[in-house]
Amino acid sequence: YLERAAFFDYLVKLQGIEALIELSYQRSGPGDQDYVRVYGKPFNELVADWETQLRSDYAAAPGADETARRYRAEPPIAARQMCEAG
Repeated sequence: YLERAAFFDYLVKLQGIEALIELSYQRSGPGDQDYVRVYGKPFNELVADWETQLRSDYAAAPGADETARRYRAEPPIAARQMCEAG
């Protein structure tokens, strides 16, 4: 359900809630021709575009792998403070 809701949110951001409502009023569920009519693309292309958008939105910052490696290599703060204290 969450995945579907996220996809619908993407569609709303593309064309607004009215377009999603128009799409939802198809008797037997929307088909590719309905997606093309409302959004200008078939369903599979919309899904691919959404997935590309998700990868872009949630991509790691440049250098994140190196930062994570250095972080994992450091001892925990509590252990570091005890060692430094003596």
